[in-house]
Amino acid sequence: MTSARADVIVVGAGAAGLEAARQLRAHGRSVLVLEARDRIGGRVLTHHDPRIPLPLELGAEFIHGDAPITTALLNEAGLSSIDVSGAHGEAHRGTVRRVAEELSVDRVLRRIDTHAQDETVAEFLAHRPGGRTLEKERGRTRRFIEGFHAADVTRISAQSIAPEPGESGTEMAAHIGRPTQGYDALMTWLARDLGSSLRLDHPVRGIAWDDRKVSVEVRGRSKRRFTARAVVVTVPIGVLQAAATSAGGIAFDPEPRGMRRAIAGIEMGRVVRVVVWFRSFPWDDGSRFQFIHLHDGPFQVLWTAHPVRYPVAVLWCGGPAAAAISGASRGEIRKLVDHQLAAAFGMKPQRIRATLRALWWHDWSVDPYSRGAYSYVRAGAKDPGRTLSRPEGRTLFFAGEAAGDNTGTVEAALESGRRAARQVDRTLP
Repeated sequence: MTSARADVIVVGAGAAGLEAARQLRAHGRSVLVLEARDRIGGRVLTHHDPRIPLPLELGAEFIHGDAPITTALLNEAGLSSIDVSGAHGEAHRGTVRRVAEELSVDRVLRRIDTHAQDETVAEFLAHRPGGRTLEKERGRTRRFIEGFHAADVTRISAQSIAPEPGESGTEMAAHIGRPTQGYDALMTWLARDLGSSLRLDHPVRGIAWDDRKVSVEVRGRSKRRFTARAVVVTVPIGVLQAAATSAGGIAFDPEPRGMRRAIAGIEMGRVVRVVVWFRSFPWDDGSRFQFIHLHDGPFQVLWTAHPVRYPVAVLWCGGPAAAAISGASRGEIRKLVDHQLAAAFGMKPQRIRATLRALWWHDWSVDPYSRGAYSYVRAGAKDPGRTLSRPEGRTLFFAGEAAGDNTGTVEAALESGRRAARQVDRTLP
């Protein structure tokens, strides 16, 4: 076993870890970034195929809302983004009609009583808010929560998604953009100066800490120990919740009580997103629509590269439906795609199959270094993200999308990395 020392060790080279490291280095701190995978980016996973003139996102894809940090970093890096705007359609048995998805869902979400005791979304919907008038809207709301929030409606907190007065509960879904060159270009820029301070294939298995120092144990190709004055842990909630003895799990000595309380109130959402490349769209290319909502199968929605015209689509499945098909084989996924698109657009599965050139996906739920897609708040939990954002003593800090505002987004991860870096810089002499 060998050892090395730095001012700060950052565990994880996703958006939060890379931004934390960048900020700490800017303040003159020596940093060591330990990443379990053989790549940077975390839940950003961009695939580049030389046959396709677009980056294919297998993880994070969109810029949600105003996202001031993400936007500023893209500008600083000399990278561009594009606004994604377009109507919502709903496809069912060969008919595609326009729907006001955000408006209909907001009509339900605005009925959540923010002064009442918290309950699950399923319990809230069981009260039939809006009565018979909003029956269809309640169905769309359930699918929206399962899809956009990747959540189980029997577990997610209604209060956590309730809009503030005068605001929209679907704003982050409605106001979106996309990095033109792919999210990996931003990750590469964030890591550009790390050099030997970035260690890939270094899975952290143990963190021992007290109020003076930390010791981080790595068990990869060899067993190593690194020491520092502080550590910023940016791994996903699913990894923090995993048993220390399981693949990707981390043992803490002593147990950080605040972190354990916080993650007990957070769930990891499940997502299966499949990127499909067609020879040409087997249906009307849907240029009127940005998103097409689906029925009769596990995928809740598809979207194209709009406003770019190219025959690539993303099929998205979130929540319990995603959990049900997680671990499926390539052949099983392809069959699901064929049959659901055929049912939606009123054609035979063979026609879908004949025009499909390739498909890609990454199963984040079975990935030991993510164990899910992104986080949501459990019913009854009291602001667990804020609890997670507080340091444990003077040496143990946490960051990641679950510990930031706008949970589940790259913006939240970047914001949390900056916040953790500020906390460390204020704490260390």
